[in-house]
Amino acid sequence: LQAQGAVALNANYDATATLNVKNIRLGTLLTTFVPQAPTELHGDAELHGSLHGPLKQWERVEAEVEIPTLNLAYQDLQIGNATPIRAVYRGGVVTLSQCKLHGTGTDVQVQATVPLDRGRNLQAAVTGDVDLHLLRLLYPDMGASGQIRLDVGAHGTFAKPAIQGSVRLVDATIEPAGAPLGAQKINATLAIKNSRVDIQDFSGEAGGGELTAEGFATFEPAMQFNVSVTAKRVRLRYPLGTRAILNSHLVLAGTRDSALLSGQVLIDRLSLTKQFDVSTFADQFTGSSAASAGAGFAQNIKLNVSVMSATEMAVSSSKLSIQGSANLVVKGTLAQPVVLGRTDITDGE
Repeated sequence: LQAQGAVALNANYDATATLNVKNIRLGTLLTTFVPQAPTELHGDAELHGSLHGPLKQWERVEAEVEIPTLNLAYQDLQIGNATPIRAVYRGGVVTLSQCKLHGTGTDVQVQATVPLDRGRNLQAAVTGDVDLHLLRLLYPDMGASGQIRLDVGAHGTFAKPAIQGSVRLVDATIEPAGAPLGAQKINATLAIKNSRVDIQDFSGEAGGGELTAEGFATFEPAMQFNVSVTAKRVRLRYPLGTRAILNSHLVLAGTRDSALLSGQVLIDRLSLTKQFDVSTFADQFTGSSAASAGAGFAQNIKLNVSVMSATEMAVSSSKLSIQGSANLVVKGTLAQPVVLGRTDITDGE
Protein backbone atom coordinates (compact mmCIF):
# COMPACT_ATOMS: atom_id res chain seq x y z
CA LEU A 1 0.00 0.00 0.00
CA GLN A 2 1.35 3.44 -0.99
CA ALA A 3 -0.36 6.72 -0.11
CA GLN A 4 0.59 10.35 -0.13
CA GLY A 5 -1.24 13.63 0.21
CA ALA A 6 -1.19 17.25 1.26
CA VAL A 7 -3.73 19.62 2.78
CA ALA A 8 -3.27 23.38 2.59
CA LEU A 9 -4.05 25.21 5.82
CA ASN A 10 -6.17 27.82 4.07
CA ALA A 11 -9.86 28.67 4.31
CA ASN A 12 -11.05 25.78 2.12
CA TYR A 13 -8.40 23.19 3.04
CA ASP A 14 -7.36 22.50 -0.55
CA ALA A 15 -6.12 18.93 -0.71
CA THR A 16 -4.47 16.41 -3.02
CA ALA A 17 -4.02 12.71 -2.33
CA THR A 18 -3.22 9.45 -4.11
CA LEU A 19 -3.60 5.85 -3.04
CA ASN A 20 -2.19 2.72 -4.70
CA VAL A 21 -2.84 -0.79 -3.39
CA LYS A 22 -1.49 -3.91 -5.07
CA ASN A 23 -1.80 -7.62 -4.39
CA ILE A 24 -5.00 -7.43 -2.33
CA ARG A 25 -5.70 -11.03 -1.33
CA LEU A 26 -9.45 -11.30 -1.86
CA GLY A 27 -9.63 -14.93 -0.74
CA THR A 28 -8.19 -14.05 2.65
CA LEU A 29 -10.55 -11.08 3.03
CA LEU A 30 -13.65 -13.07 2.13
CA THR A 31 -12.86 -16.03 4.38
CA THR A 32 -12.28 -13.55 7.23
CA PHE A 33 -15.64 -11.80 6.86
CA VAL A 34 -17.69 -14.65 5.32
CA PRO A 35 -17.00 -17.70 7.53
CA GLN A 36 -18.79 -20.18 5.23
CA ALA A 37 -16.57 -19.29 2.25
CA PRO A 38 -14.15 -22.12 1.29
CA THR A 39 -10.59 -21.78 2.55
CA GLU A 40 -9.34 -22.73 -0.94
CA LEU A 41 -10.91 -19.57 -2.38
CA HIS A 42 -8.23 -17.34 -3.85
CA GLY A 43 -8.01 -14.16 -5.87
CA ASP A 44 -6.39 -10.78 -6.05
CA ALA A 45 -7.17 -7.16 -6.81
CA GLU A 46 -5.41 -3.88 -7.47
CA LEU A 47 -6.73 -0.41 -6.66
CA HIS A 48 -5.66 3.13 -7.57
CA GLY A 49 -7.28 6.30 -6.25
CA SER A 50 -6.80 10.05 -6.37
CA LEU A 51 -8.45 13.14 -4.92
CA HIS A 52 -8.05 16.88 -5.28
CA GLY A 53 -10.09 19.92 -4.31
CA PRO A 54 -11.29 21.93 -1.30
CA LEU A 55 -12.33 19.66 1.56
CA LYS A 56 -14.74 22.30 2.92
CA GLN A 57 -16.60 22.35 -0.41
CA TRP A 58 -17.22 18.73 -1.34
CA GLU A 59 -19.23 19.68 -4.42
CA ARG A 60 -15.97 21.03 -5.90
CA VAL A 61 -13.86 18.01 -4.96
CA GLU A 62 -12.92 15.59 -7.74
CA ALA A 63 -11.96 11.98 -7.02
CA GLU A 64 -11.34 8.83 -9.03
CA VAL A 65 -11.03 5.15 -8.15
CA GLU A 66 -9.88 2.55 -10.65
CA ILE A 67 -9.68 -1.23 -10.15
CA PRO A 68 -7.74 -2.61 -13.12
CA THR A 69 -7.60 -6.15 -11.73
CA LEU A 70 -10.14 -8.12 -9.72
CA ASN A 71 -10.59 -11.88 -9.83
CA LEU A 72 -11.77 -14.78 -7.70
CA ALA A 73 -11.33 -18.52 -8.23
CA TYR A 74 -12.32 -21.73 -6.49
CA GLN A 75 -11.62 -25.14 -8.03
CA ASP A 76 -12.92 -24.89 -11.62
CA LEU A 77 -14.88 -21.65 -10.99
CA GLN A 78 -13.60 -18.16 -11.67
CA ILE A 79 -14.91 -14.62 -12.13
CA GLY A 80 -13.19 -11.31 -12.73
CA ASN A 81 -13.41 -7.97 -14.48
CA ALA A 82 -13.00 -8.02 -18.25
CA THR A 83 -12.57 -4.22 -18.31
CA PRO A 84 -11.23 -1.88 -15.61
CA ILE A 85 -13.74 -0.79 -12.98
CA ARG A 86 -13.62 3.01 -12.92
CA ALA A 87 -15.66 5.38 -10.74
CA VAL A 88 -15.36 9.18 -10.83
CA TYR A 89 -16.77 11.70 -8.35
CA ARG A 90 -17.26 15.16 -9.81
CA GLY A 91 -19.76 17.93 -9.07
CA GLY A 92 -21.53 15.87 -6.41
CA VAL A 93 -22.12 12.94 -8.79
CA VAL A 94 -20.55 9.47 -8.75
CA THR A 95 -20.23 7.98 -12.26
CA LEU A 96 -19.43 4.31 -12.70
CA SER A 97 -18.28 3.77 -16.27
CA GLN A 98 -19.54 0.66 -18.00
CA CYS A 99 -17.62 -2.31 -16.65
CA LYS A 100 -17.84 -5.95 -17.57
CA LEU A 101 -17.53 -8.99 -15.33
CA HIS A 102 -16.67 -12.26 -17.02
CA GLY A 103 -16.26 -15.76 -15.66
CA THR A 104 -17.63 -19.29 -15.59
CA GLY A 105 -20.82 -19.05 -17.67
CA THR A 106 -21.07 -15.40 -16.64
CA ASP A 107 -21.06 -12.14 -18.58
CA VAL A 108 -22.45 -9.04 -16.83
CA GLN A 109 -22.36 -5.32 -17.67
CA VAL A 110 -22.88 -2.62 -15.03
CA GLN A 111 -22.98 1.16 -15.31
CA ALA A 112 -24.42 3.93 -13.13
CA THR A 113 -24.62 7.67 -12.51
CA VAL A 114 -25.56 8.41 -8.90
CA PRO A 115 -25.87 11.96 -7.47
CA LEU A 116 -25.23 12.29 -3.76
CA ASP A 117 -27.90 15.01 -3.65
CA ARG A 118 -31.05 12.98 -2.92
CA GLY A 119 -33.19 15.32 -5.04
CA ARG A 120 -31.27 14.81 -8.31
CA ASN A 121 -31.85 12.09 -10.89
CA LEU A 122 -29.84 8.90 -11.16
CA GLN A 123 -29.33 6.34 -13.91
CA ALA A 124 -28.19 2.72 -13.44
CA ALA A 125 -28.37 -0.53 -15.38
CA VAL A 126 -27.34 -4.16 -14.86
CA THR A 127 -27.61 -6.64 -17.74
CA GLY A 128 -26.19 -10.05 -18.52
CA ASP A 129 -26.04 -13.68 -17.40
CA VAL A 130 -24.78 -15.13 -14.11
CA ASP A 131 -23.99 -18.84 -13.70
CA LEU A 132 -25.43 -20.25 -10.48
CA HIS A 133 -22.37 -22.47 -10.08
CA LEU A 134 -20.69 -19.32 -8.75
CA LEU A 135 -22.67 -19.67 -5.50
CA ARG A 136 -20.04 -22.23 -4.53
CA LEU A 137 -17.56 -19.37 -4.19
CA LEU A 138 -19.36 -18.48 -0.93
CA TYR A 139 -21.31 -21.70 -0.19
CA PRO A 140 -19.10 -24.61 -1.30
CA ASP A 141 -21.52 -27.31 -0.10
CA MET A 142 -24.51 -25.98 -2.02
CA GLY A 143 -25.50 -27.70 -5.24
CA ALA A 144 -26.49 -25.08 -7.80
CA SER A 145 -26.54 -24.83 -11.58
CA GLY A 146 -28.36 -22.96 -14.33
CA GLN A 147 -28.37 -19.26 -15.08
CA ILE A 148 -29.78 -15.98 -13.83
CA ARG A 149 -30.50 -13.49 -16.63
CA LEU A 150 -30.54 -9.88 -15.48
CA ASP A 151 -32.08 -6.89 -17.22
CA VAL A 152 -32.66 -4.26 -14.54
CA GLY A 153 -32.53 -0.46 -14.75
CA ALA A 154 -33.11 2.43 -12.37
CA HIS A 155 -33.88 6.11 -12.90
CA GLY A 156 -35.51 8.94 -11.02
CA THR A 157 -34.36 10.64 -7.83
CA PHE A 158 -31.88 9.14 -5.42
CA ALA A 159 -34.46 9.47 -2.63
CA LYS A 160 -37.12 7.54 -4.56
CA PRO A 161 -35.71 5.71 -7.59
CA ALA A 162 -37.91 3.97 -10.15
CA ILE A 163 -36.60 0.46 -10.72
CA GLN A 164 -37.83 -1.64 -13.61
CA GLY A 165 -36.75 -4.82 -15.29
CA SER A 166 -36.75 -8.57 -14.97
CA VAL A 167 -34.78 -11.41 -13.44
CA ARG A 168 -35.07 -14.83 -15.09
CA LEU A 169 -34.03 -18.25 -13.82
CA VAL A 170 -33.19 -20.63 -16.65
CA ASP A 171 -32.97 -24.41 -16.02
CA ALA A 172 -31.82 -23.73 -12.47
CA THR A 173 -31.07 -26.31 -9.80
CA ILE A 174 -30.78 -25.41 -6.11
CA GLU A 175 -29.92 -28.10 -3.56
CA PRO A 176 -28.99 -26.67 -0.14
CA ALA A 177 -26.49 -28.69 1.86
CA GLY A 178 -28.17 -30.99 4.38
CA ALA A 179 -31.68 -30.41 3.03
CA PRO A 180 -33.75 -33.56 2.36
CA LEU A 181 -35.06 -32.11 -0.90
CA GLY A 182 -33.87 -29.72 -3.59
CA ALA A 183 -35.46 -28.17 -6.67
CA GLN A 184 -34.47 -28.80 -10.28
CA LYS A 185 -35.40 -27.50 -13.76
CA ILE A 186 -36.54 -24.17 -12.34
CA ASN A 187 -37.68 -21.72 -14.99
CA ALA A 188 -39.07 -18.47 -13.64
CA THR A 189 -39.52 -14.79 -14.42
CA LEU A 190 -39.54 -12.12 -11.71
CA ALA A 191 -40.85 -8.73 -12.81
CA ILE A 192 -39.49 -5.70 -10.93
CA LYS A 193 -41.34 -2.41 -10.86
CA ASN A 194 -40.35 0.26 -8.36
CA SER A 195 -40.47 -1.37 -4.92
CA ARG A 196 -42.45 -4.47 -5.95
CA VAL A 197 -41.34 -7.85 -7.30
CA ASP A 198 -43.96 -10.13 -8.89
CA ILE A 199 -43.56 -13.80 -9.81
CA GLN A 200 -44.82 -13.74 -13.39
CA ASP A 201 -44.27 -17.45 -13.91
CA PHE A 202 -42.54 -20.24 -12.01
CA SER A 203 -42.20 -23.92 -12.75
CA GLY A 204 -39.82 -26.59 -11.57
CA GLU A 205 -39.39 -30.09 -10.25
CA ALA A 206 -38.70 -31.57 -6.82
CA GLY A 207 -38.43 -35.24 -6.03
CA GLY A 208 -39.74 -36.11 -9.50
CA GLY A 209 -42.88 -34.02 -8.95
CA GLU A 210 -44.07 -30.64 -10.18
CA LEU A 211 -43.54 -27.27 -8.50
CA THR A 212 -45.39 -24.03 -9.28
CA ALA A 213 -45.37 -20.72 -7.44
CA GLU A 214 -46.98 -17.29 -7.53
CA GLY A 215 -46.96 -14.18 -5.41
CA PHE A 216 -45.17 -10.91 -4.78
CA ALA A 217 -42.90 -8.98 -2.43
CA THR A 218 -42.81 -5.24 -1.70
CA PHE A 219 -39.96 -3.29 -0.10
CA GLU A 220 -41.53 0.08 0.74
CA PRO A 221 -42.49 1.42 3.21
CA ALA A 222 -41.44 -1.92 4.74
CA MET A 223 -40.70 -5.35 3.34
CA GLN A 224 -43.82 -7.52 2.90
CA PHE A 225 -44.39 -10.72 0.94
CA ASN A 226 -47.11 -13.19 -0.02
CA VAL A 227 -45.89 -16.26 -1.91
CA SER A 228 -47.67 -19.57 -2.49
CA VAL A 229 -46.04 -22.81 -3.65
CA THR A 230 -47.93 -25.83 -4.98
CA ALA A 231 -46.30 -29.27 -5.24
CA LYS A 232 -47.75 -32.33 -6.97
CA ARG A 233 -46.54 -35.93 -6.68
CA VAL A 234 -43.29 -35.04 -4.90
CA ARG A 235 -41.25 -38.01 -3.64
CA LEU A 236 -39.54 -37.40 -0.32
CA ARG A 237 -37.01 -39.78 1.28
CA TYR A 238 -37.16 -38.32 4.76
CA PRO A 239 -37.00 -39.26 7.60
CA LEU A 240 -34.31 -41.87 6.89
CA GLY A 241 -35.80 -45.21 5.96
CA THR A 242 -39.12 -43.83 4.71
CA ARG A 243 -40.39 -42.78 1.31
CA ALA A 244 -43.47 -40.61 0.82
CA ILE A 245 -45.36 -39.15 -2.13
CA LEU A 246 -46.80 -35.75 -1.26
CA ASN A 247 -49.14 -33.11 -2.63
CA SER A 248 -49.07 -29.71 -0.96
CA HIS A 249 -50.12 -26.09 -1.13
CA LEU A 250 -48.24 -23.71 1.16
CA VAL A 251 -48.46 -19.93 1.59
CA LEU A 252 -45.78 -17.74 3.20
CA ALA A 253 -47.05 -14.26 4.04
CA GLY A 254 -45.96 -11.42 6.30
CA THR A 255 -42.81 -9.43 7.00
CA ARG A 256 -39.26 -10.24 8.09
CA ASP A 257 -40.27 -9.66 11.70
CA SER A 258 -43.52 -11.63 11.64
CA ALA A 259 -44.59 -14.15 8.99
CA LEU A 260 -46.93 -17.14 8.76
CA LEU A 261 -46.41 -20.34 6.79
CA SER A 262 -49.79 -22.00 6.32
CA GLY A 263 -51.43 -24.58 4.08
CA GLN A 264 -51.84 -28.30 3.67
CA VAL A 265 -49.62 -31.31 3.00
CA LEU A 266 -51.40 -34.43 1.79
CA ILE A 267 -49.56 -37.76 2.12
CA ASP A 268 -50.67 -39.76 -0.88
CA ARG A 269 -48.47 -42.78 -0.20
CA LEU A 270 -46.00 -43.84 2.48
CA SER A 271 -43.60 -46.77 2.33
CA LEU A 272 -40.46 -48.05 4.03
CA THR A 273 -37.15 -48.61 2.27
CA LYS A 274 -34.81 -51.57 2.75
CA GLN A 275 -32.65 -49.36 4.99
CA PHE A 276 -35.48 -48.84 7.48
CA ASP A 277 -34.64 -49.78 11.05
CA VAL A 278 -36.88 -48.96 14.02
CA SER A 279 -34.06 -47.90 16.35
CA THR A 280 -32.30 -45.79 13.69
CA PHE A 281 -35.60 -44.17 12.78
CA ALA A 282 -36.28 -43.22 16.42
CA ASP A 283 -32.76 -41.84 16.93
CA GLN A 284 -33.39 -39.15 14.29
CA PHE A 285 -35.78 -37.39 16.64
CA THR A 286 -33.59 -37.29 19.74
CA GLY A 287 -31.59 -34.23 20.80
CA SER A 288 -32.44 -30.60 20.13
CA SER A 289 -31.31 -29.88 16.59
CA ALA A 290 -34.22 -27.48 16.17
CA ALA A 291 -32.87 -25.19 18.86
CA SER A 292 -29.57 -24.74 17.04
CA ALA A 293 -31.45 -23.54 13.98
CA GLY A 294 -33.68 -21.20 15.93
CA ALA A 295 -31.87 -17.92 15.33
CA GLY A 296 -32.78 -15.29 12.80
CA PHE A 297 -35.59 -15.26 10.26
CA ALA A 298 -36.69 -18.87 10.94
CA GLN A 299 -37.66 -17.89 14.49
CA ASN A 300 -40.02 -15.22 13.09
CA ILE A 301 -41.97 -17.63 10.85
CA LYS A 302 -45.00 -19.10 12.63
CA LEU A 303 -46.47 -22.37 11.37
CA ASN A 304 -50.02 -23.51 10.76
CA VAL A 305 -49.70 -26.46 8.35
CA SER A 306 -52.03 -29.46 8.31
CA VAL A 307 -50.53 -32.85 7.44
CA MET A 308 -53.02 -35.56 6.50
CA SER A 309 -53.05 -38.95 4.87
CA ALA A 310 -55.16 -39.14 1.72
CA THR A 311 -56.54 -42.57 2.61
CA GLU A 312 -55.72 -45.30 5.08
CA MET A 313 -52.07 -46.18 4.54
CA ALA A 314 -50.24 -49.47 4.89
CA VAL A 315 -46.48 -49.56 5.43
CA SER A 316 -44.38 -52.65 5.99
CA SER A 317 -40.83 -53.95 6.21
CA SER A 318 -39.26 -57.20 7.33
CA LYS A 319 -39.76 -56.19 10.98
CA LEU A 320 -42.76 -53.89 10.91
CA SER A 321 -46.26 -53.80 9.45
CA ILE A 322 -48.72 -50.96 10.19
CA GLN A 323 -52.01 -49.75 8.81
CA GLY A 324 -53.60 -46.47 9.77
CA SER A 325 -54.19 -42.80 9.04
CA ALA A 326 -52.91 -39.43 10.24
CA ASN A 327 -54.50 -36.02 10.80
CA LEU A 328 -51.87 -33.66 12.17
CA VAL A 329 -51.11 -29.95 12.35
CA VAL A 330 -47.67 -28.35 12.61
CA LYS A 331 -47.54 -25.31 14.90
CA GLY A 332 -44.77 -23.37 16.59
CA THR A 333 -42.13 -21.70 14.44
CA LEU A 334 -39.99 -22.81 11.54
CA ALA A 335 -37.03 -22.93 13.93
CA GLN A 336 -38.93 -24.89 16.63
CA PRO A 337 -41.92 -26.73 15.13
CA VAL A 338 -44.47 -28.54 17.26
CA VAL A 339 -46.61 -31.40 15.88
CA LEU A 340 -50.14 -31.86 17.25
CA GLY A 341 -53.07 -34.03 16.19
CA ARG A 342 -54.15 -37.65 15.91
CA THR A 343 -52.76 -40.80 14.33
CA ASP A 344 -54.96 -43.91 14.18
CA ILE A 345 -53.32 -47.32 13.88
CA THR A 346 -55.97 -49.84 12.80
CA ASP A 347 -53.75 -52.88 12.40
CA GLY A 348 -50.10 -53.74 12.88
CA GLU A 349 -47.44 -56.26 13.77
